[in-house]
Amino acid sequence: MSTQNGSPVSGPDAEKLAQSDSSRANTLTSVRNQILIEGFKGLALINGGAATALGAFLQAIWDKPSAAPLRLWILLGITFLIIGTAFAATTFLVRYKAFFHINTENPPQNPWWWANWVVMGLSVFFFVMGMGLAVFGGFLSLRCY
Repeated sequence: MSTQNGSPVSGPDAEKLAQSDSSRANTLTSVRNQILIEGFKGLALINGGAATALGAFLQAIWDKPSAAPLRLWILLGITFLIIGTAFAATTFLVRYKAFFHINTENPPQNPWWWANWVVMGLSVFFFVMGMGLAVFGGFLSLRCY
């Protein structure tokens, strides 16, 4: 016997209520999955795209003597961005593990749910560090000349 608003429900109403609860849970799971998928795409895109852009910029300035102080910083930035891309790529594995953990229905008690947030946070951190190093190197190279 199910309850609705604190009062017991039985018979066909109980079945409809159970189907409604099941449908709502499926919808919420689908929405959560879509949010995580879009988050992964964003993390991979910002890290991978930034690394590609810095790589193209590095190729364009490589033979210029005045850009010598900047090259190291751009390479460091690319390194951090590649690490950020690797963390973004591992989010799907961590999320997959989270779905098969015993505490799937209670995310805060699921260690893989927390690991997913940590991995996504690290991906963002490495993006900020990678771009920060490239910009910092740019400002340092401006002071050199």
